[in-house]
Amino acid sequence: MDAEIKWTGSPFRGLASYGVDDAPIFFGRTRAQLRLRALLEDRAAAKRPWVLVTGTSGSGKSSLVLAGLLADVRKPGLVAGVGEARFVVVRPSDAGGDPLRALARGLFGEKGLPELASPPLLYNPEQIGRLLAAGSVRAVAQGLAAVQTQLSEHYRPLLVVVVDQLEELLRLSAPRCDELVVALESLSAAGVWIVATIRADFVEELDRHTLGRRFDDEGRFLLGLPTYRELGQIITRPAALAGLSWDTDETGMGLDEELQRAALRDPAALPLLGYVLEQLWHRRRSNGALAFEAYRALGALEGAIGRRAEEVFQTLPEAAQLALPEVLARLAIVGQGDNARPVAESAAIDRFDDESPARVLVDALLAPDARLLVASEGTIRVAHEAVLTHWPRAAAQLETDRRDIQLIVRLREHAHRWLAIEDEQQRLSLLLAPGLPLTEAEDLLAHRRDALDDEIVELIEQSALLRREHRTVSVDQLRELTKHFASPHDRFQLDPSFESERTREQLEDASIPPPDLAHTVVFRLLQECVMANLVRPVDAPHMWHAAMLRKSCELTPLGKYYWRLVADGKL
Repeated sequence: MDAEIKWTGSPFRGLASYGVDDAPIFFGRTRAQLRLRALLEDRAAAKRPWVLVTGTSGSGKSSLVLAGLLADVRKPGLVAGVGEARFVVVRPSDAGGDPLRALARGLFGEKGLPELASPPLLYNPEQIGRLLAAGSVRAVAQGLAAVQTQLSEHYRPLLVVVVDQLEELLRLSAPRCDELVVALESLSAAGVWIVATIRADFVEELDRHTLGRRFDDEGRFLLGLPTYRELGQIITRPAALAGLSWDTDETGMGLDEELQRAALRDPAALPLLGYVLEQLWHRRRSNGALAFEAYRALGALEGAIGRRAEEVFQTLPEAAQLALPEVLARLAIVGQGDNARPVAESAAIDRFDDESPARVLVDALLAPDARLLVASEGTIRVAHEAVLTHWPRAAAQLETDRRDIQLIVRLREHAHRWLAIEDEQQRLSLLLAPGLPLTEAEDLLAHRRDALDDEIVELIEQSALLRREHRTVSVDQLRELTKHFASPHDRFQLDPSFESERTREQLEDASIPPPDLAHTVVFRLLQECVMANLVRPVDAPHMWHAAMLRKSCELTPLGKYYWRLVADGKL
């Protein structure tokens, strides 16, 4: 049997997608591979090399692109005229949710264009990022030209950019999205192939997005579920390469056939199948047989993920178990509406403090014998969304927390828009409005602070501060204030007649005008507005000094905000 072994280690990838290096053990998708490659070649010939691969969650979109398409195009000559193909794979959540920076860094990877960093080019990722953001592909063209020198004149190099799990882009701020759109548009115009994957239930939302218009109907590839025969190839052919065999039950049916039948019954079976196969490999007999008793102990196809997750969970101390809502709130989002399914979300691992109960739970789910979470470049995420739907405890918790998580999603998007605005006045206008928006946000902060990003906390606290400041000045006073400032940018001139308080020497000084009753009434209003952070003295530490030194006062950004509300008839 040893002579037949062509693959060492597990030939299955569990809940993880197959990568480019896994092409030798990627089976069952030959027809889809051929169709996808042909579509891309046709699109490239039409000078529109954009293809969007869609399909249900768990249909194998990422694996098809990485272990199928990319592995194919890297074979010299398989794509007409291409002697060497390079590629970059990014997810919108990479590099802290900065896909353009992730793309720039990826170009310097071993399988991208490492020539960019070598003489005579000597670029760095920051330079490439700036060029791509400006729509310049000059450096990329130079990198490809360097690859061309290694090929014969009959062949050319090809660069493929893969944006995996494009639905993550829909949750990023507009500037981050726009930067990536500019870069991809410029790259495609230079002949770079652009391939993206997205869950089918996000396509409608993508079509309302700027990027969605780049993927026209002719450039969309719908990946269906594997047939019964293809499922058989997915199950048996990797096992054969690793020298594995299959147990039979008392009826003579092989475990491989049982898995094939079970997977065909469940449309969402691929991730479950991958997880069971990997767990069976870990529990294989000494002779390499994958056994029925191990399969049943795992909970069969439908129950394996949930049973293993629960086994890990039950070994943890109570404090770590109680941290499950916090962990799930960071690793999953739920779309708006009662029927929206949970979607996996990446989170920075440093969000979970070392030795905290949440970190203990995270580490247990990351452990090699669990592999229910995966880590990459300082971030973690569930290995597959099937963890969220097939672990009953997690599914129940997400349903319980559905409203909170939906609110977190809305507040995160709001905070991104708020922080993206540099103008202080405009930022004030995006604070949470008094009433239900602020009340529900404050309630969330009170009982779910540990699940909130810092920017969300800042948004809520700044909005609450604005409300408290607003309460110190009545609407009538705000309307009166606008009468003394012709525009929000005007300054109001002061003199000693506005200030009734003065020293004995000042009272006896004939050069200082006495207090004017009408002026002192206005001055009291201005001072109350100073306390409410609506007005500030100019070139003076306090309003008293501003009056006695004949200085002026002006509206603060908050004051300008309320001036406009009054002017627009909103107060």
